[in-house]
Amino acid sequence: MSYKLLQISTMIPYPLVDGGRIGIYHIVKQYALRNVKIDFAAPCSEENNYHEFKKYCNIFFLNIDTRYTLYGGIKNLFSSLPYNVEKYHSAKALQQLEELVIKNSYDAIQVESLHMAWYAVVLKNKFGIPILLREHNYQSEIIRRMCEVVRNPILKLYLQYNYNKMQSYEGYITKKFDKVLTISSVDDIKLKTISPDVNTEIIPAGVDIDYLYYEKAVFNEAIIMSVNYEWYANRDAYNYFVEEIYPTIKKNKPNVKVYIVGKGSELLRKRKNPEGITIEGFIDDFNSITRYASIAVVPLRIGGGMRIKILEMMSKGMAIVSTSVGAEGIEYTNEENIIIADDPKVFAQRVIELLNTHDKIQQIGVNARKFVEQHYSWEKIGDRFYTVLKNVIEKNQ
Repeated sequence: MSYKLLQISTMIPYPLVDGGRIGIYHIVKQYALRNVKIDFAAPCSEENNYHEFKKYCNIFFLNIDTRYTLYGGIKNLFSSLPYNVEKYHSAKALQQLEELVIKNSYDAIQVESLHMAWYAVVLKNKFGIPILLREHNYQSEIIRRMCEVVRNPILKLYLQYNYNKMQSYEGYITKKFDKVLTISSVDDIKLKTISPDVNTEIIPAGVDIDYLYYEKAVFNEAIIMSVNYEWYANRDAYNYFVEEIYPTIKKNKPNVKVYIVGKGSELLRKRKNPEGITIEGFIDDFNSITRYASIAVVPLRIGGGMRIKILEMMSKGMAIVSTSVGAEGIEYTNEENIIIADDPKVFAQRVIELLNTHDKIQQIGVNARKFVEQHYSWEKIGDRFYTVLKNVIEKNQ
């Protein structure tokens, strides 16, 4: 049966330069492959090459200014909403969405991320359309973790203030939805502590296992780290690695090479980086990542949801050393398909052990690929999304 869906997002998920875009893009694609007709609405961006994304949906641009400003931050002090939510709220955008709903007979509305949730709730109240929310992260937890690691006392105080507002808002708004799609059991449990009545379904992100093919490990003294410089959590992870983990690795493996890749990582070239670290920048074809190294590090201290980049590196057969925060949301088996280390000295030692034990790199990589094939292919996950959408629509007919 064919359904018509209005999907609302904070961004157009193309080009596929980060995990957020990759996840949204493949959900849209999986819906479209199951004959769901999609109108996709998001703020306009500087990118204008959406030809691949347009194969699966109609695109509508919303009139929203998503920039952070000092004035906006000060004004937000007097609002009950967290700043990173309030900045997406626009009367003009709501009017655009209302016009779309009046013009089209949508069977459901799906919102990508908490930041756009308000629009769906207003539209449901006005037009009676069932609504779904995909929680990419448990948003309150991200702010809490940021508050733990920032050193500026004024910023820490501001983050604590926004954390309290985010908890209140997240607990209130999520229970308005017919279904909230959480990305992991960890996020699901945390959400239900602040919103016990919320109706959830856990559906993880996935991997395009046909595109990302397995490659046998290349044995060299090299490590790779993916850094999306636009995200504060990644910048913090890079600083943490350079200051507290890398010195131990370098002392024990003086010839080690570290390659930094990812969106915006070119900006790290402006810094004075330690010897042995090379900033490669954004990689157009993720399949080429294994030509740099077969070992990847994910030293994240801030985050929520799950890291698609970890699943993609697993798909490539790479051996990954990650913090528990970095691998959160993935149902991994420690020491079998990934290595988890939260203490910086232990983290460094586990990387050194891999550099010294080629067979272990190979085995973890093989296990990682099998793990992704069994649990995280987009085809299997697409079936789960479609089933939830179908059930929500039928329940409200």
